[in-house]
Amino acid sequence: MEAVADIADMHINVPNLTLEQREAMLNVDQQKIFDKIKSHFISQKGCEDLLENETSRLLRLGNIKLLRMFISGVGGTGKSFLIEAIKCLVHDIWHPRSGEIMCAIVALTGIATFNVGGLTIHRLFQLPIQHEGKTAGYWSLNKEAQKRIIMTLKFKHYNSK
Repeated sequence: MEAVADIADMHINVPNLTLEQREAMLNVDQQKIFDKIKSHFISQKGCEDLLENETSRLLRLGNIKLLRMFISGVGGTGKSFLIEAIKCLVHDIWHPRSGEIMCAIVALTGIATFNVGGLTIHRLFQLPIQHEGKTAGYWSLNKEAQKRIIMTLKFKHYNSK
């Protein structure tokens, strides 16, 4: 699965800065957003730790609290840098093992993915798209492709059995 390999390679062009270095470089507006996200992630991690031994998937799903934010700005305001800082935060909180993917950055267009070092959402999930006026057909992913995506992205909370 090429998209999965692409996710693993997304970090190649990212400057090797620590979370602390990234945080120190955030401007006031970025810091407000980052602090809200950090607080949310730490709260979620605490819930996960409490439920770590719980076998009920439904109980875990009930404890997931979504954080919905819309962040915008003109070019050069630091949106991509903020995204990299958030990705670094995810790795700092959840401590992925070597080669494990904890955070996949996706965008709707190829240009947007280039700016944030990510993939298009249709590439990540192997969704067909319309090209040159040809309508895309839609089909279910086969079980093997579904399994690879689930295992690679560690959808432990959403994994249906």
